[in-house]
Formats: sequence, C-alpha cells, structure tokens
Amino acid sequence: MTEFEIRTFNVQTDYDTLNSWLVDGYKWKSGIPEEFLGEGLVASCQGEPIAMGFMAFVNGTKIALLMHMIGNPEKLSKLKQEGLERIIDTLCDYIYSRLGEDAGIIGIYEDTSVLRILEKMGFTISQGEHFKVFKMFKEHDTDFIEGE
Repeated sequence: MTEFEIRTFNVQTDYDTLNSWLVDGYKWKSGIPEEFLGEGLVASCQGEPIAMGFMAFVNGTKIALLMHMIGNPEKLSKLKQEGLERIIDTLCDYIYSRLGEDAGIIGIYEDTSVLRILEKMGFTISQGEHFKVFKMFKEHDTDFIEGE
C-alpha cells in the first residue's frame, strides 16, 4: 500500500488546487464555494495532493455528513482510490472520536468510485432517483431511520 501524508485542508494553500481539479479536470462549471466545504483533509503522496475530503457535524445530533470526496484527476485511479480510502477512514475515526462509537455517518453521492469505497468500508448504499444515499449506523441506532 502507498504511504500517504494526511493533513488538514488549508483554504489558503489547497482551495485553488481543489477547484482546479473540479473545473479543469472533471469539467465542472464552477468550484465549491468555501462556505460549503466543512472540515477537510488532504491525502498527499511524496508532497503531491492525491485526494481531498470533507465532513460536517449535524448540530445537536450524533450524526456527521461526509461530502466532497475528490481525487486528483491527473493521477492513476488506483492511487486516487487509496487516497480516498485513507481520507474516508481518517474522517470516520475523527467523527467517532468526537461523537462516540454510536455516531451516524451519512451523505449523498453520484460518483460510483466513491460509493464503491464506502460500500467496501461497510456503509449501506440506497438508490435515489438521481443519486445514492449512504449511511453507517450501529445496529441498534437505525430505528429512527428505517422505521423499525
């Protein structure tokens, strides 16, 4: 497995890189506004950013939202996947350390490569009309979500 450095996303040094990946690499019409990023991490390999990911806590709950999991479009798929796996794993560890092991983690994604990583990590994936929803809750905490 590749060795990654995981560090906190820094708006001053990383924001332009993130938006260039989206606009130039993935052909988005615009980047992500700063205020929509939440807390983020960057996975780098030999000093070069490979993947970025963000999360936010849902106020007053034990739920966190994973969002904007993005790999460097100029890097090989396998390296991006490994970087994203490290980002997601580190964010989940952070969420559980802040909210406890019974915290819930949710999100909405269209990107099948990110969804495959999440599914491999034990997240439940549900199909929406134009997107897929994922979640991970401890067995006893799903009553209010699934109506059991």
